[in-house]
Amino acid sequence: MEVKACNKCGRLYNYIVGDNFCPSCKAEKEKLLKNLDGYFKETDDVKIDFDYLNDEFDVSRNNLVKFARKEELSVDSSFELISCMKCGKSISSGRFCDRCKKETLDSLNSTYRELSLKKAFVEPVPKMRFIGK
Repeated sequence: MEVKACNKCGRLYNYIVGDNFCPSCKAEKEKLLKNLDGYFKETDDVKIDFDYLNDEFDVSRNNLVKFARKEELSVDSSFELISCMKCGKSISSGRFCDRCKKETLDSLNSTYRELSLKKAFVEPVPKMRFIGK
């Protein structure tokens, strides 16, 4: 195990895997995410009231965006909290909308297929051989 300092409180803890948060800060973050998720499921507002969220849950807009980008928090796309990094369409979580994810994946798969076909048809290069050495 590795000993690290918590990013939030600075306490030392045994790091295993994941974010650099001690167990108590990690539990606090999970509780915050659960409360935020409940708020976004219950609210009928069209726009996010960041002042209310900051007062009620002590969370900033930057943290909300970070949670949504890491897919730790899913917010309805009508709130327009985050947008696709490729086309700009409003999304609920992650970095890309479904269409851009599919396009990127198709592009990567076709490139992989092309490279693997080229590699399969490469003729071996004759090597110089020495006799008697």
